[in-house]
Amino acid sequence: MQSELGYSNAAQSSAQIERSIAVLPFENLSDDKENAYLAEGIQDEILTRLSKVGDLRVISRNSTQHYKSKPENLREIAKQLGVAHVLEGSVQKSAGTVRVNVQLIKAVNNSPVWADTIDRPLTDILSLESEVAITVADQLRAKLTGEEAQSIAAKPTDDPEAYDAYLRGLAYTLRSGGFEPANVIPAQQYLKEAVRIDPKFALGWSLLSSVDSAGYITAYSSTNDRPPR
Repeated sequence: MQSELGYSNAAQSSAQIERSIAVLPFENLSDDKENAYLAEGIQDEILTRLSKVGDLRVISRNSTQHYKSKPENLREIAKQLGVAHVLEGSVQKSAGTVRVNVQLIKAVNNSPVWADTIDRPLTDILSLESEVAITVADQLRAKLTGEEAQSIAAKPTDDPEAYDAYLRGLAYTLRSGGFEPANVIPAQQYLKEAVRIDPKFALGWSLLSSVDSAGYITAYSSTNDRPPR
């Protein structure tokens, strides 16, 4: 009985390791380098959606952001992060469309598990992010609850202009230096635009609130006008 239990635990542990993943930074292939915000935003939103799946172990962006989009030493990076799989991607914006190339890789032997090229109108980025996240979870044989599936597929806004402004603001919050004034001010501008366009955009309001709070703390801590202790 004890040996059977031990085998069961070992099998469960092995399955958990197999359902671990790191989402590396997506490469911006757009001619206009200012469109890097789109690659950063789509990568982060896919990661966020995958993180909603309780059956997956998803490495945080803080642990992956300093790696390259397509590193040569993928196996070593996966070992450092303690994951069995890595998701790589690239984003190319052209006129009114966006092309996203994604590849799910088994790190131990650098073999592709799944790859796809997805073309969408810029007005349909949200469904693209959900589609990639659900497909990756399926490829890793993760079990989604009804609530998780609904959360991944949910659209925080139906307005593409509001979502574009949100992604631009989000990109500034993801930059090195964190919530420094150089990042906070433009992030606030874009996020205020996002919620102006769609006042019911809860995700936009949430990030704007975080940026406002962090910006206040950063500005306050950088002054000498501190209350006496």
